[in-house]
Amino acid sequence: MDELHQVVVAVDIGGTKIASVLVEVNESKPVILPDTQHSIPTQAAQGGEHVLNRVAQEVRTLCDRAHSWPNGELAVVGLAVASPGCVDFSGRIVSATDILPGWTGLALRSRLEQLSGLRVYVLGDALAHTFGEVRWGAAQGYDSALLVAIGTGIGGGVSIDGRLLHGSHSAGGHVGHIGHPAAADVVCSCGHRGHIEPLASGPGLEHVYVQLGGAPAENPCDGAQIAARARQGDPLARQALEQVGQYLGSALGNLANVLDPAVIVLSGSVAQAGTLWLKAVRKGYAQQAIVPVASTQLVLGDLGDDAPLIGAAEAFLEGFGMCGRARGVWIDADDDRRIP
Repeated sequence: MDELHQVVVAVDIGGTKIASVLVEVNESKPVILPDTQHSIPTQAAQGGEHVLNRVAQEVRTLCDRAHSWPNGELAVVGLAVASPGCVDFSGRIVSATDILPGWTGLALRSRLEQLSGLRVYVLGDALAHTFGEVRWGAAQGYDSALLVAIGTGIGGGVSIDGRLLHGSHSAGGHVGHIGHPAAADVVCSCGHRGHIEPLASGPGLEHVYVQLGGAPAENPCDGAQIAARARQGDPLARQALEQVGQYLGSALGNLANVLDPAVIVLSGSVAQAGTLWLKAVRKGYAQQAIVPVASTQLVLGDLGDDAPLIGAAEAFLEGFGMCGRARGVWIDADDDRRIP
């Protein structure tokens, strides 16, 4: 079968939904095939084993779609997974928050290999998001980048010379868990206090808006509604966006002082809040960034929700030595680490 008809099943496991697509294997940008996007609720509260079985269900659905493709059967060459939590080189979940109970310790790669019969590559969701933007999005062409994904939580990743920083404990890029003085008494999803995530994430924005009197606590607005109200001139919504934006920006200024990335990419649902939020992030950044990094660009991501799917697929292709040479990076297919 011609290589252009080979596809990877890509899955992005989130706290609320599991998204999956078929990604075409080729010598350039991984292409999400039209009409293959599919998603189901994660049902995270039912535990890690339940979520694992739902992921396997999605993989079967996409494989069936590939086998019945209108223009001829597609060859599924493997499974690429963007997973929550810290993921080690073997594809095991080293650590995860209680958003997905029972996820920590799960040997995700080996279990999915058993359930699917496919070659499997697992990457942390924030790192997959980063890899997508580095290879094919807003960070393409930069020698280093910091990506921050702001949604229900805050994740991130660091890329240096096109390679991801995984860290000695598979925890590289956990931007949401750096300290911020305004969060001294606020409990984070990881159980600690003082982190930026509960201040500047989607739930953080909602909490600030309620505190300001913008909505009753028993019927709060979500982040998208708050952003819409801000665009319509609601002063409390505008104040909430500016406040959380400056919180995030000051945290990013501190990170830039240490990492000195060539570009900072902002992605995730909160990053779609609009110009007011982005200006506030840049203002907070300017208040903390030292002179050498003060001019670093803060830009919005290009790939949106597709970033972790494209990034996971790209990692699969390079990890198994399928297309790496065309991208200027070659990874030994016999190397057990096989991580971009």
